[in-house]
Amino acid sequence: MQRDGTSNHMSTDEFPPEDSEAGASGKTSVLDEIAALIDSGLGACRAEVAFQKARAVLAARLTGRIALLALLVLALLFFVLLALVMGLLLALAPLIGPWAALGAVVGGLLVVIALAALAAYAAWRRLRRVLGFAAAEVLGAVAGGLLGISALAALPAYAGWQRLCRVLGLGPDRDEGEAP
Repeated sequence: MQRDGTSNHMSTDEFPPEDSEAGASGKTSVLDEIAALIDSGLGACRAEVAFQKARAVLAARLTGRIALLALLVLALLFFVLLALVMGLLLALAPLIGPWAALGAVVGGLLVVIALAALAAYAAWRRLRRVLGFAAAEVLGAVAGGLLGISALAALPAYAGWQRLCRVLGLGPDRDEGEAP
């Protein structure tokens, strides 16, 4: 109710007249609305597909650039480590002799390699325990993800990983009749 006592609702004689082109009981206008809604949805789908294609192209370009920069970083890191080893050899040679310096540097590198290998193995075991996957499944997923292999294309490689892990004893023991 409004302040002057009249109703907010329109009476039936106040409704605007229907278009004569709309047809009987407005069914054509509802169908037109549905068709417009479908067209709008299709347009939104086309726009979304175009947007996702553009994102994929951008991601591919940036991934290539990132890979090249990562390779450059790894190459430069190799040269830095090489310079460190040479510097250690040159610094230790006058103090303990050239052969002892070589032994000390190689021994130190072997210790670092062993520690890194043990840390990688511990992380590997933790990953298997946390995710609950067999070693072959983890290797297949990682290899597929790193190489960009689709699931169907990775099936032969997956079977190869399974055999390798079974031979190496990395996967859980399975019965012969059980499917992998």
